[in-house]
Amino acid sequence: MTKSTEIERRFLSPAEIWQGSADKANKLFICQGYPDSLQKDDGTGRVRSTLQPDGSILFEQTVKGVMIGLSTPEDEYEVQKSTFTQLMQEAGIQNLKKWRWPILWEGVEFVVDQFTHIRNDRSDLVIAEIEFLSEAGARAFTPPTWIGREITGEHQWSNYSLCTAGEPSH
Repeated sequence: MTKSTEIERRFLSPAEIWQGSADKANKLFICQGYPDSLQKDDGTGRVRSTLQPDGSILFEQTVKGVMIGLSTPEDEYEVQKSTFTQLMQEAGIQNLKKWRWPILWEGVEFVVDQFTHIRNDRSDLVIAEIEFLSEAGARAFTPPTWIGREITGEHQWSNYSLCTAGEPSH
């Protein structure tokens, strides 16, 4: 199990702008779901499969705690494919699929999530995320103009909310 704290900022990104900078060789395909049995008062649970660039698939379960400032505690561990399959069946419609594209811009590592499906419906939503080592670093970061509107801390744009309530209007 990996215990960590995620410090990130998130942005709604226009799809066409970032594509030229995407690292196509290292893209990932992610399927994740939010089964009710993993939801707690003090955290959000998810299960995820990630198709790696080498063709292997990683199956994980994660519990994210409550966000304080820009920091979210996170416990993540690998699970068996059978566990993933069972929990995804339980999640039902509360799922999403997305391509994750790594981008390096002026020394800053981004990931851009290009959603293909949210709650089994087609989607063209694009969200860019930047993870930081400290909250001070996150606050000091000046995003590039191409990255779009910041949605950090706006719960309706969290992956959990997208899966349980659907995509909000932009």
